[in-house]
Amino acid sequence: MRSAVLGLSVALLFGACASQSVDDAKKEIGNQDQVIRGLTLRNEDLMTQNKLLDTELAASRAENGRLKGERSASDMMGDVAEMLRKLEAELGQQGDVHFKARGDGIAVEVAETLLFDSGKATLKKSGVKLMKELGVKLGAMTGDIRVEGHTDNQPVRLNTKEFPLGNLQLSGARSLAVADVLIKECGFEAKRVSFAGYGEVRPVADNGSDSGRSRNRRVEIVVLKPQAMK
Repeated sequence: MRSAVLGLSVALLFGACASQSVDDAKKEIGNQDQVIRGLTLRNEDLMTQNKLLDTELAASRAENGRLKGERSASDMMGDVAEMLRKLEAELGQQGDVHFKARGDGIAVEVAETLLFDSGKATLKKSGVKLMKELGVKLGAMTGDIRVEGHTDNQPVRLNTKEFPLGNLQLSGARSLAVADVLIKECGFEAKRVSFAGYGEVRPVADNGSDSGRSRNRRVEIVVLKPQAMK
């Protein structure tokens, strides 16, 4: 009888120990599960922060690139302005070559009388010579060039058959003639040179006077800013 009781006691003891071990194991597993969940959340948080940092870094690089581009464009236009000031000093004695800053770049304004006879779109020999002189200077620049033709508000009276559309057509033909010289005689790449005729719609002086109309009859050769090239 004592032996049976002893055996039962030992069995109960071992059972209690086994139950305690299971409980401890479950508790340990629960603790480890909490740790794992905490580490998972922490990892997700770090990944989110990393993505934000990557986004901020990309934005900073883009802004840095933009600022460098602006500085580069500013430096380039500063070089152009200095070059044109020197050119103005060389050619300024002619009185009909002007230089001016514009929103889209810097323009060399050349009076009609230096380039063309009245009502014509064929460059005079003196006009070709002048364009070659300008081309040598402008050819050192890497920016694009746009040639713009302008007239006064008086209708075309000479060569009306050649220019039935009037001032708009005449100004376009003149700008094309100048652009052609820049490409063929001065070595500009054709893709760098464009032209446009504006006729009488962009006057720089009063068309009510002879002097004003004379000023409006002009060709402008524009050294374009980088953003204006797009």
